[in-house]
Amino acid sequence: MGLYPLAAYLNAWRRNYELALEQIPAERRLDIYTRQLSQKIAQIAAFVGADASKLDPANANRDSAKGDAPFFFEIDRDYFAEQVDRLCNPLLKQLFPDITRVEDAVKPPR
Repeated sequence: MGLYPLAAYLNAWRRNYELALEQIPAERRLDIYTRQLSQKIAQIAAFVGADASKLDPANANRDSAKGDAPFFFEIDRDYFAEQVDRLCNPLLKQLFPDITRVEDAVKPPR
């Protein structure tokens, strides 16, 4: 498959979010769970100054992989959870305090 180790992806994810949180003031960010995009259309539109009536909630969280499951669903779930906990846990607790299990954050495609 030619992929990097899982730790490389998780470290990159963590660094990107840490940098964004460090560089972008809270009042200039809109923190929303990806799974809530379609439910938060009005809030997103207001934040960016767009007309919410022109936004289609059906397309808010459209999977760009077009039905293909991301590679991480092929990784052993226990190993994945251990790596996420080891590399990303402090940041995850800060960003997503209501998520206590990896399965709650990363749901397989339907």
